[in-house]
Amino acid sequence: MFDNQPSVIRVVTTRLGGVSLPPFDSLNLGANVGDDPKAISRNRAAIADVLGAQSAVYMNQIHSDRVVAIDKAPQTPPECDAIITNAPNIALAVLSADCVPILLFDAKTRAIGAAHAGWRGTASMIVIKTIEAMREAYGSNPSDLSATIAPAICGRCYKIGDEVANAWRRLPPYLQPALNGDRLDLPLANRLQLTSVGVLERNIETIAKCTFEDETLFSYRRANPTGRFASIIALKSPKRYD
Repeated sequence: MFDNQPSVIRVVTTRLGGVSLPPFDSLNLGANVGDDPKAISRNRAAIADVLGAQSAVYMNQIHSDRVVAIDKAPQTPPECDAIITNAPNIALAVLSADCVPILLFDAKTRAIGAAHAGWRGTASMIVIKTIEAMREAYGSNPSDLSATIAPAICGRCYKIGDEVANAWRRLPPYLQPALNGDRLDLPLANRLQLTSVGVLERNIETIAKCTFEDETLFSYRRANPTGRFASIIALKSPKRYD
């Protein structure tokens, strides 16, 4: 899946077209799931070729609310769940297999962000904290942002237990519509967080593909162990479109 605009590229991979063997077949991009490191390297190299980015930055995702700003590709993956930059030709990647990836783009300040929101990250407002970090680092205004909520498990399929439900009920009232009995709609919850800080509804795109239902995507709930697909955003160098 591609969204190629003059100044930014957004890509969501599937599980198809790589070299990983079952149960990670075939385009697994996750490095911490038990797959052959050589296969992962080949899969990531293939994605880098498609992107044309100088560097693709993958996070060591820890289900936190930590946001890291970068101006060049780090030597080791940053331990965080959101990453932001205003450097051209650096691709920011979120790995997922049911959690919610959110890609952010500020056309005015030419800044981007990528956030990984499982239920813990969503409960700790990771996407709001990513926007706050973009405001602090680059002067981004939420009303200027466009957001893509990439494929994740849907509210029909994400069944939760009492611990998660009780934790959710302690969150602000505006997030309670995402909870429906023993089901939690994380894409909706992140959309509600985006609008709560001033991101305009018309600037939010939700890719309505459920990872649990769509077998072209990896899903931890459907099969474990399994691989990870990536939701990626990168700024293009101005010289490529001026």
